[in-house]
Amino acid sequence: MSSIIDRANSSSSVNHSANADHHHDSRHHNKKLHHQLDTEHYRRIDEEIILKHSAHLHTNAIHGALSGPQYITLYEIYQKAESSEVAAIVHIGEHLCGHPGIVHGGIISALFDNTFGWLFFAMKQPPAFTANLNINYRKPILANTTAILRAHVKEIQVKIVFPLLRFIILIFH
Repeated sequence: MSSIIDRANSSSSVNHSANADHHHDSRHHNKKLHHQLDTEHYRRIDEEIILKHSAHLHTNAIHGALSGPQYITLYEIYQKAESSEVAAIVHIGEHLCGHPGIVHGGIISALFDNTFGWLFFAMKQPPAFTANLNINYRKPILANTTAILRAHVKEIQVKIVFPLLRFIILIFH
């Protein structure tokens, strides 16, 4: 069984130059990814659901229109064991920019919103709709970035769920 780290590196379309620094950088990024996502306690949950709904996949923004070379080349969902926390590993290519080399904020918000949707699947809740999404952008996300998005439920109040998400940058290019 390959680890999340192996799949993230093999699925990513990041172009590295063929030099000794590439191997050093890859090991460094693998350690960062392994540190951020304890692969022993997470299991992948998106494959079965995506297969079940494959006929409609092309209509989904993240899994359809925004997916492909130079767009979103990696988007995998993992659930932490005995928890409602989910983690998405995502690679954002260079064709999703607002300003040159900087990922458009709307793409980031779409990834957040979609990851919250996966959180509902993990919690075995019926599908829900986002009523409000408030994001404080702290710094630009560069194109060709691999990141982990971690989402969990902060609070539940009578039919309202307040999820919380952290965006962890793993690789800048």
